[in-house]
Amino acid sequence: MLAALPQEVVAEEAAIDGTVASRGELRARIPQVLALLQNCCQTSSAACVASLRALQAWLSLQAGTSLQMLLTTCPQLLAAALHALAAQESTLNEAAANALIELFSASNTQLSATCPSSLENASRLGAQLIQLAADLRLEESLERRDVDDRARHVCRVVAAFAERAVDIIAATDGPLLAIVTLMMRMLGADLAIAELTVDFWCSIQDTPLEQRNEQLRQPLYRNLYQMMIKQCTLPADFTTWEESDELQEEDFERFREQSAIEVLGTCMQLLHSEFVASLREGLGAPSWQQVEAAMFVVRGLHVDFKGVLSRGDEAGALPVAVAQEQKRDVQDLLGGIFGRLSEWRPEGQPQPLVVTAVRLCGAYGKWLQAEKPNLLLGCLWLTLQATELPFVAKHAAESFRALCVHGRRLLGDPVTVNQVLCALQPLLRSQDLDSELRVALTEGAARLIGAMRNASNAGQLLQVLVSDPCEALSLLLQQLSEAPSEEAQRALGAEIALRINFISSSIRFCDNFSKSNHPVPPVLQGCWPLLQAAGTRCRRPEVVQALCELYSKSMVTLGGLLEPLLPSMLQQIRELFCASPVVGCLTCITQALQMYGEKEGAVYDSLSDAVEKIIDVVCTWIRTAPDPEAEPELLTAFFEMCHRGLVFRPGLMLDLECMPRLFESAICCIAHQEFQHTRAALTFLCLFMSGTDAANQFRETAIHCLQQNGAQLVRQCLIGLVGASPINLVDHQVELLRVAAEACQGAVHGWLVDAFQSPGFSCGSLDPQGPAAAALVKLVARQPALSTSEFQSIVSDFSRTCRGKLAPNALDRYAGL
Repeated sequence: MLAALPQEVVAEEAAIDGTVASRGELRARIPQVLALLQNCCQTSSAACVASLRALQAWLSLQAGTSLQMLLTTCPQLLAAALHALAAQESTLNEAAANALIELFSASNTQLSATCPSSLENASRLGAQLIQLAADLRLEESLERRDVDDRARHVCRVVAAFAERAVDIIAATDGPLLAIVTLMMRMLGADLAIAELTVDFWCSIQDTPLEQRNEQLRQPLYRNLYQMMIKQCTLPADFTTWEESDELQEEDFERFREQSAIEVLGTCMQLLHSEFVASLREGLGAPSWQQVEAAMFVVRGLHVDFKGVLSRGDEAGALPVAVAQEQKRDVQDLLGGIFGRLSEWRPEGQPQPLVVTAVRLCGAYGKWLQAEKPNLLLGCLWLTLQATELPFVAKHAAESFRALCVHGRRLLGDPVTVNQVLCALQPLLRSQDLDSELRVALTEGAARLIGAMRNASNAGQLLQVLVSDPCEALSLLLQQLSEAPSEEAQRALGAEIALRINFISSSIRFCDNFSKSNHPVPPVLQGCWPLLQAAGTRCRRPEVVQALCELYSKSMVTLGGLLEPLLPSMLQQIRELFCASPVVGCLTCITQALQMYGEKEGAVYDSLSDAVEKIIDVVCTWIRTAPDPEAEPELLTAFFEMCHRGLVFRPGLMLDLECMPRLFESAICCIAHQEFQHTRAALTFLCLFMSGTDAANQFRETAIHCLQQNGAQLVRQCLIGLVGASPINLVDHQVELLRVAAEACQGAVHGWLVDAFQSPGFSCGSLDPQGPAAAALVKLVARQPALSTSEFQSIVSDFSRTCRGKLAPNALDRYAGL
């Protein structure tokens, strides 16, 4: 029961994200509770477990309990916890460890190196833990990697104590150094125990070097490097993960990528050139496991190494000579690694070594381009060859793309690109290679084509890149009529969408060519009949989305050069949305409004028809769907399209006959719950009512809509304000009411009165016909109108009052306005 009380408080506070009143009552009871637990924990083993669990729960309140408090007032309780930690009973060990760790993490447990009482407390407790470890022969167990559950719990406690007392341990000249020795033994144990020590090794860096014990400077970090690189090295008999019994791939990789790299980064900061020399030694080792571990460190610390290389003449805290030596050593190290990799071939090599080598190439693409351009092509071929190997295909494709991104200026010559395309074609056709990886390979090649200087050469090679997906797309479209089942149709749809994505990825980076000589229009015109046929014959959502993404990328790449194809494209999008309403259609039309909204003629007519049809479809769905909020992404994209239309082509939008329906549909969304699409609807309504300078000649459209539906808008806005909508939408609804009041100053008074007096209208905790509602009507409709800040304060306070956050008379303070 004692454990349940603080647990309920913590759970309730987590639910409301605030503090509950009962916390203060429990805080006052802490001394009594600790005294009771101290007495109970000595009566029996079961009572001790229950007492320790209750202690952990009360400590979790973070309500003033600390190590100092227990040592002073309840030393027997702390002694019982340490005794339980050493007992030969797993339940006692776990309860004691959890309680002690909670004690060390308590906010009031402050162990400062400048506080005498902290030094004394840390020394006493540290000595007890060291003695406990000696009694249990913990170091020997860690050395043998034969650690039972009790020893693991002791390791947890030692690590938690060391992390909290790190400032004292770092500066100590006394016996607490034995804690560091024990932590080093733990680092050499299995990965689960080694991971417990990571925060301590990183936190020790916060103590300035000159204030640390001599043994905790460079000597410590030499040992740390050796121990950590050993943990990062695969066993000597390792072959593949499938055949490994000792290690789990997920645990090993997580430890290396997260914990080890963080600690090794601190080693590099202190050891400088010595750290680089140690890596060079590992790279020259006879064991491939040691070579792989060193390459992993170079890849994992690529940001740190690049930081060293980008350092100018200023060395920061380092002496200039040390900084320059480290920079030279890093350059030599990387030059040696990539000199070997540029001539290295992955076939027949150990799998982990290949994976690390390939990822290393991708991490240093920018450096290769700038510092070692002669090695760039060799590394590119390495990644391409590795893509054929299933165990490394993912990393190889991503590294290939990264090298193409950074090295496109150097690699973008016709001969190289043609060779790359020839090597890529069997990979792009392979069904064994994941579709995302084939897209990555296509994007890499497209980067090279987009960087070519000669548009004619680029056009020829771009045609080569899209020829395979076009041929495959043509065959797939022919197979559609023969597909016997829905499952077969679905599979064909996915393949069709993939080929369209290949085409899209091929053209998206060709945006640096001049309009007079651009390689994409001829290629796109050649594909156009196929794309139109795909939209006509297969209107599955994934195909429609892929087409829309292709059209969006084409608009960005070509700009005005796409105009001849725009009418047919817009017509197809309109028809596709009616058959399969996906977000991509709306995004595409939004982009067209922004880029081509000022065009006239066929483009204007097609754009107007597409927008009107889409508005008609969505408005009908909002009014008739059982749950319009079931498609929040679609509604968000729809209202953003309408909003951008008002910004970039208000004449097109406000001339549409469907605008009153759009206004009514947006009103239906005012009090919705989902944030993104409701905010988009509110933003659209505000702009629609307030207008822009370009929309002044169309003001009668907005006025007409307000005359017809202003009362409903105000009513829905009030419904959201008084409690129907989440709190993060209130500010947006306040702004909507302000814009409506400003647009129709003479009518807003009547709309508010009608809303409050309508049957069934609820104001939350207020009477809709009471003084607070009357005050709101008076203030909102007053003349001269309130300032924006006054309006926002009044309506926000009214909303909080209805939700019970403010007193019912909260609006009385605005009576003088």
